Amino acid sequence: MIYGRSSFYGLCSLILCIFSSCSSPVKQLGEGISRSLAESRKTQIADIAYHLSFEIPEDPKEDINGHLELRVSLKDTLQDLVLDFDHADSLVQQVRSEEGKRVDFQTVNGHLVIPSRFLRQKNIFSIGFTAGNQALNRRKDYLYSLFVPANASSCFPVVDQPNIKGKYTLNLTIPDHWTALSNEAVVRTESIKNKKQLYFEETMPIS
Repeated sequence: MIYGRSSFYGLCSLILCIFSSCSSPVKQLGEGISRSLAESRKTQIADIAYHLSFEIPEDPKEDINGHLELRVSLKDTLQDLVLDFDHADSLVQQVRSEEGKRVDFQTVNGHLVIPSRFLRQKNIFSIGFTAGNQALNRRKDYLYSLFVPANASSCFPVVDQPNIKGKYTLNLTIPDHWTALSNEAVVRTESIKNKKQLYFEETMPIS
């Protein structure tokens, strides 16, 4: 009987350990990108693509509204998906699944966390946010971004580490008298009242 009771307790401890390891220790996420986080994401993420849209007002004091369609394939769906985004707690408006269902995300120390229960091997998430201004040099007549070495995450949700590269598609809505340049060429332009929408070609995988 003593042997059987010990085996039972040992089995319970093993099950507890297994279940404890099924999700990321979100509360332990610190600011920035730790080595453990970078290594964990490298083993988790198989492929990632960002479809980004920004509406840029002429007045540099006004917010830039952003939208991200995140397409991500995962090798491990037991861990939470952690994106980097400074001030995510105040800048992320909503996250929805491919079916349009609300995703109960978390924000921890400059990270946007999508819990593992919402993850599949292939995922599409719709994320509404306000762009951060830290890496945007905004003036009355122009704006340019400076995302090196790891400042992209100050502007939009992203996996901001160099060994996880993704393809980017960019759409911009800007004042109609502005011009815009990006990594790739403009493939389509549309006019809407006093604004114009620019659609850029998809990039090669970059980080």
